[in-house]
Amino acid sequence: MALPISIAKFSLTDTAVNLPSIPCSKALLQADKDNTGIVFFGTGSNQVHTLRAEDSIVVECSNLADWKAYSDANGHTDHLCITPYYT
Repeated sequence: MALPISIAKFSLTDTAVNLPSIPCSKALLQADKDNTGIVFFGTGSNQVHTLRAEDSIVVECSNLADWKAYSDANGHTDHLCITPYYT
């Protein structure tokens, strides 16, 4: 059974940032309901996933630090909520 270990909320602008170093087997990534832009995330320079307000996705990973995220918020700040899981 997968158990959440914490929930973190990150502010994003148009500059890509690494997610925190948290070892986990998978993570739920959810765009904040009040976001005005699109959140982009992926590994390295390969930003392949997008989330609009209230969208979410579960990704498999060994550590969240392998992922980067940014937003096209056009001067606003968007937020990404992260719930990492251990299995």
